[in-house]
Amino acid sequence: MQENKHKFSFSETKFGINARIREFCTSQRIIQADLERLGINKSTVHMVWRDKQLPSVEFIQKMADKFNDLNLAWLLKGEGEMLSCKEDGMVKTYSDDKVKIAVQKIVLQKEREIGKISSKLSEVQEKYIKLLEKEISK
Repeated sequence: MQENKHKFSFSETKFGINARIREFCTSQRIIQADLERLGINKSTVHMVWRDKQLPSVEFIQKMADKFNDLNLAWLLKGEGEMLSCKEDGMVKTYSDDKVKIAVQKIVLQKEREIGKISSKLSEVQEKYIKLLEKEISK
């Protein structure tokens, strides 16, 4: 008997679209109930999520209609980037560099906000310590 040398089983390959649906939903913080709210049957969502069946054309169409930035080439075939944006009626795929730059901008903004909050917290702590010292010295 010859041992199977392939890492991936047929079901993993067959259900690649299901894995991409889960990946997209995870990245966008979409839960199964959100898919159900699109009008997709709860049982169907569960079966797709658990790799028990492939999504129907209607399932994919409802996702495409709701999530405009979902790159259908990526969803269906695993080609290109997960997200795309429409620019002048044409689809333009986000490059990794653009995503990295956007994330870096957000991180810098949040770091500034944290710095301001930290500074205010230090001021409040100093005032609190002074009040405590006054109360103790009475």
